[in-house]
Amino acid sequence: MSIDASQFETTVTLPGAASTDPHSFIATLADELDAALPGIGVHYHDPERGVEVIKARGGRHQLSYRLRHQSAPLGEIRLHRRAPFTGADIVRIESILARALPALEAALRSLQSSASSDIDPDTALQNRSALIRLLARARADDDGPTALLLVKIDEVTDAAVKRRVALQLAAVLGDPDRAYRIGERTFAVALYRGDNTAANFLAERIRMMVAAMPVALPSPTVTVALTKLSTSARSEAALVHAEARLEAHNAIHNRVITLSPD
Repeated sequence: MSIDASQFETTVTLPGAASTDPHSFIATLADELDAALPGIGVHYHDPERGVEVIKARGGRHQLSYRLRHQSAPLGEIRLHRRAPFTGADIVRIESILARALPALEAALRSLQSSASSDIDPDTALQNRSALIRLLARARADDDGPTALLLVKIDEVTDAAVKRRVALQLAAVLGDPDRAYRIGERTFAVALYRGDNTAANFLAERIRMMVAAMPVALPSPTVTVALTKLSTSARSEAALVHAEARLEAHNAIHNRVITLSPD
């Protein structure tokens, strides 16, 4: 099924409806739907913009809607719960969704606008601000990266080498892991794997790939630091703390190290 909001519909009045963060808006919308129909689970996915929010409570009875507003596609929302959906339930759901769509469209548009300002012009990676927002959102949603790799180029080098390092990072990572440029010579990789062995293997692979880059001598090297993230530690403070711990190891070059959390 698909659902569209007419140009005459008003935006649904929800707590936080003015939020420009689509993740927060969908989470609030899920709470509104649950208040109207207790026990409902929500799975929203917009692959075009890379947004996915899951508020699951379980249940085999499902409804699925492709969302649109003024002909603009806004992704898909799947609703599920244990009890069957009645005709009255569907009318209530579609009324809430139709009134919420203008605000969802505005939040997604804001996301696209901010995305362009989140790109580091030198490396085409997302920047420090994007990583900080990821950590804050993951902490609020109890979902997100389980570890960070901090990748620091050991010696001062030119922009071309930094771009090559960025390319190496992008080439070695698989979804949903992602690299960020967070400093003049420092990158971060948000890892979603809980296995220490896999994380250390990736860190060593990054170190070796950079050392083997075909650039003018002397070849650059990087120090790669692994730090684990608990749910409560996903924050800008955790990132700053990890950077300070890495800086304390500034005499170490071309190594993989593990940072202690304290």
